[in-house]
Amino acid sequence: MENYEAGKTNLLSTNALHVDGSAANNWKASGGWAKAIAITLTVGIGIVILGMVVLFTNDRNTRLLLGSDESAFLVIAIIIVLLALAVVALMTINLLRFGNGINVAVNNMDQLAFEKSMTGLRNYFIIGGIVGILTVLYTLIDIFK
Repeated sequence: MENYEAGKTNLLSTNALHVDGSAANNWKASGGWAKAIAITLTVGIGIVILGMVVLFTNDRNTRLLLGSDESAFLVIAIIIVLLALAVVALMTINLLRFGNGINVAVNNMDQLAFEKSMTGLRNYFIIGGIVGILTVLYTLIDIFK
């Protein structure tokens, strides 16, 4: 068998990714955008966490949390915000996996790495779809109450 140069597609290999130059450039650009969006979401998560810290360093808010009739509402609100942050963090991780994996897959022409990176993108959209459906359901329930 003859040796193939790095970056060239080995047509005899079952793990070779078969894409042309234009598609490879588009996948790399998609990976870059996915990383940029993931970084933006990470910054957003950090800002929300920082805002929560600032909110509860205020003495009045701490007293409200620990001993008033509105404290139950505040605790529920904190739990909802933390759950939302966890969901966004999970989406961010999946998007980052896609962004990093797609570049590795295209640079190495590796079909398995491509499929693994696409799993991250699939999970990102599944979570986003579930959040979207829950939002629509909540809105419909609120409208027809």
